[in-house]
Amino acid sequence: MPYEARVYKILIASPSDVKEEKNIAVQVIQEWNNLHSYSRKIVLLPLRWETHVAPEYGVRPQEIINRTIVDQCDLLVGIFWTRLGSPTGEFESGTIEEIQRAAKLKKPVMIYFSQREIRPESIDIAQLEKLRKFQEEISSIALIETYNSPYEFKEKFTKSLELKIKELHEKSVKDETYFEFGLFSIENETIQSQYTWSNTCLKVINIGKLSKNEQNRLKELINQYNNYYSYCPLVFAIKNLAPVSLQNLYIELEIFSDSKNLNITDNIQETSYFTPLKYYNPAGMGEYLSTIIWTPIVYSYTFHKSFHPILEKINNILLKYKPKNLHRTEKTWKISFELNVLQPQRLQILEPVLYIKTMESSFVSIKSKIYTDLFYKPYEFHLNLKIEVTHKEIKFEDLDPRWIKYVKEGK
Repeated sequence: MPYEARVYKILIASPSDVKEEKNIAVQVIQEWNNLHSYSRKIVLLPLRWETHVAPEYGVRPQEIINRTIVDQCDLLVGIFWTRLGSPTGEFESGTIEEIQRAAKLKKPVMIYFSQREIRPESIDIAQLEKLRKFQEEISSIALIETYNSPYEFKEKFTKSLELKIKELHEKSVKDETYFEFGLFSIENETIQSQYTWSNTCLKVINIGKLSKNEQNRLKELINQYNNYYSYCPLVFAIKNLAPVSLQNLYIELEIFSDSKNLNITDNIQETSYFTPLKYYNPAGMGEYLSTIIWTPIVYSYTFHKSFHPILEKINNILLKYKPKNLHRTEKTWKISFELNVLQPQRLQILEPVLYIKTMESSFVSIKSKIYTDLFYKPYEFHLNLKIEVTHKEIKFEDLDPRWIKYVKEGK
């Protein structure tokens, strides 16, 4: 099945004494393609002058190589063992000219030096001395890698290749938007970076004629209502805008607030014991709002503190090493989410949904980092939530008749 993919060309540059390592480098690149090219829509193309340069008359040979593969590559891998290579007329070796030219074009360059044993009869002293001098010079201006066997080279190159591909891809798509992340509005079902949530707290006036018991029942009723509606949902969502699947996403969130009277939970437990009632719109519009069940709401973190010292210690460890669960630090709340895969053009609500409990206007800021296999560095988002709490006054006689009956009769 055909698919579109971004192609990165990797030039393997070396003298003639590291044929085994050059073949290993090609093998590693092909194995990377087998594992990742379809899912990440990236294809790596190994370049070698032996396979990608055609003969041409009347032009300096190295100039043909430079034009054909050095200038076209996205990454250069240089490998050395006992030889520096043959002179080109301008540089001491073709490999050196390729490295210098790629570096001048600001292409990433990875250089490996073999430390394998050398058979004495195969040593070219002049070449070895030039190589050692080059290695000494380049070590002062670049980070190089050494290896002791072909197996070790394969291990190190495999690891480094993955890092470099992430860096390359990140630079290539820096102006592209791969995903949208933010607060999910439950009113219009959109992802937002700035979100406002409004709550209303009721205060009943004109209660001077009520008895002490009636005032207590009314206070209990109003407190229950205000408590019930003191929660703001904190829903996070991510949408894949790319034409490719995003895999192994890890999302870290840190939540800050300017309010000391604010709490965040990922678990609301309800126990109903009041009769369903209605109340008039606090704004005085005379409309009945939805029937509600009066409930005391118990909120807590996913892991409850245990009095048993062993269980308490285990819970603390789980909070530390299972960060998908909400936990509080000295000044913030932290939570993380993991997604194995997010298909193209799909929107995903992150679970668990969080709830903010507050009875005063507050401002909440959220810092997030999103890690994915596609990128070397995490993407960062800054979100803001404004909670507006309005205090409404309503006359006792304007309450729903069933409220008044409960206050008067206690039932």
